[in-house]
Amino acid sequence: MLTGKTALITGGGRGIGRAIALQLAQRGADVAVAARSEAELVETTSAVVAAGDRAHPIVADLAATKAAIEAHTVNLAAELAGTGVTVNAYRPGSVDTAMQAWIRDQDPDAIGRALHERFTERHAAGDLITPEASAAALTRRLDGDATGEIWDVADDTSSRSRSTQGTVTKLHPGDTFPSLTITPADGQPLELPGALAGHFGVVLLYRGGWCPYCNAQLRAFRRAADQLADLHIRVVASSVDDEATTRQTIAKHGLEFPVGHDADADAVAAATGAFVNDAPRYLQSTGFVLDREGRVIVSVYSSGAIGRLVPEDVIGLIKYVREHEAEEQAA
Repeated sequence: MLTGKTALITGGGRGIGRAIALQLAQRGADVAVAARSEAELVETTSAVVAAGDRAHPIVADLAATKAAIEAHTVNLAAELAGTGVTVNAYRPGSVDTAMQAWIRDQDPDAIGRALHERFTERHAAGDLITPEASAAALTRRLDGDATGEIWDVADDTSSRSRSTQGTVTKLHPGDTFPSLTITPADGQPLELPGALAGHFGVVLLYRGGWCPYCNAQLRAFRRAADQLADLHIRVVASSVDDEATTRQTIAKHGLEFPVGHDADADAVAAATGAFVNDAPRYLQSTGFVLDREGRVIVSVYSSGAIGRLVPEDVIGLIKYVREHEAEEQAA
């Protein structure tokens, strides 16, 4: 946890910077975000505030010179953090940025065939990671006071994003749930855990609409909707399925809770520790029960077809938690 610490992120309006800002905020840090675009800056800081943390927006054009960037960063660090500033260099790895996507979408003859082929081949080969996966690899290293170090994403995220077992960091009770963006088939993107703030939360990562065990789990949570609502429990689910398939799953079971589509298996695995099936690529069933502040109460990881959260267990658990809270308040 980074409670009581302040992080300064330059270039925090989008991409890797935005992902790092959100994940640092979820780990308890106050976040100062500098960006050239005021609109992007507002979007990032609003997401941080929605998650329950403090954000310091700073509109600044740092594209001029290296000296200007260094001076601006040093001054802001001293102003926001005072003494005890730690500075580390981070190699973010080969990240699939908006610019890379733009290059792949261009006419090869217009942009240069060699450049176009290099970017499309790396993307097709799965050599690129998402900004969220790169950010998750960084934030896991920040609990200590190390300074003057060079961290390389290749020492962390690449092994997590390509491996399904062994190197993944699991979430434990008391951990703050990492920042994840869920894109529901119907509705605006949800930033977790902020979207669940003030309620107990259930996050279900399911294998796909083709999985009979996952279908049974989703149906069970739909049938328990009234009991869950009575206990102020909100449910959100997500998978790698595309939007059309996800819509079919929602309609098939009459689901009323948000169900996300097109989840990035590697990024989600890097952030949550979920197991990933290699071929075809999908997330194994994973479930989390969160408290009202977005901290993990229980995590359930499956490495195969069986083993997942069921609503009866969630309801029983939250009843116990609420009773325990009432007893403490009465004491």
